[in-house]
Amino acid sequence: MEEPESGNFATIPEDEPFGFVEPAMAEEVPLAFVDGTEHVEANLVQETDGRAVPGIACAYAIGSVVIPVNEPLRFEHCRAERLVIWAGGAAVELPSAPGGWSWRTVTVPDTGLKATRLEMVRHRRAGEAALGQLLDDAGYWVVCDGTDGRLFEARHSGEPRRIAGCIKSHHVQLLPDPYARQLPELPAGYRTTLFRTPSNRYSCYLRLEEPRPWQASLSAVLRLEFAGKFELAPLRRFADLLAYHLPRFASLPHVDPRAPQNLQPIGALEKYLRRLLGDRTLARRSLYDVVGRV
Repeated sequence: MEEPESGNFATIPEDEPFGFVEPAMAEEVPLAFVDGTEHVEANLVQETDGRAVPGIACAYAIGSVVIPVNEPLRFEHCRAERLVIWAGGAAVELPSAPGGWSWRTVTVPDTGLKATRLEMVRHRRAGEAALGQLLDDAGYWVVCDGTDGRLFEARHSGEPRRIAGCIKSHHVQLLPDPYARQLPELPAGYRTTLFRTPSNRYSCYLRLEEPRPWQASLSAVLRLEFAGKFELAPLRRFADLLAYHLPRFASLPHVDPRAPQNLQPIGALEKYLRRLLGDRTLARRSLYDVVGRV
């Protein structure tokens, strides 16, 4: 989900007026799609000296679909982890349960249940960013589903060269009105010119296919996001490459209700990661058995 940007509206680089770009035919390159998921399995309370400290038992999974040139796609670097996250700096270790269930204990200094949920999301996002960097280093052109900025902060010396965020929904108007009013006219297979977001990253919109008669005007439109410290020439090449290749991965409405924006590799990865997490009900039962023995 797209997060609100700080500031007002995006700015348009002076060397290229806002418009629509049809990407030229691009070479085949190794692509990788990165995503993650998380869920809370139980709310917990630790009672010590008359003080109730909240916590959660949760799980997250991250992974990738890689598509090497002239090779079938495959899942890589997929992993899952279960955590017990306590607020207020408190910590109670939970033993493992039969069946392979185990939880790593994490604490956060803030009090309140919200802090524990934010920590769960932080672990998942950090894992996605690290995986994106790993795949970039391995030579892939990486598309990460969603982004919150950590995507581009993973490398401390220099910026990632081939990592793009992919935002499927558009809850915030980034472009000034004269340009925003043009977006519904974006043709299928075209992207907009690059613009700079208030959060100092470069971005563009891409339409995967023409919207169906019953769909909204911005259906089938993705927003791609790139690091903001590059020169524009290589970023424009990267945007063209993705604009050329991504439409062939558009999902189908009879398969995915979020079609076509939820790209097929991402949809397949989501299902695989949910299976990797295991059954939430069984995890909760095992957790309650463990808590009863602590």
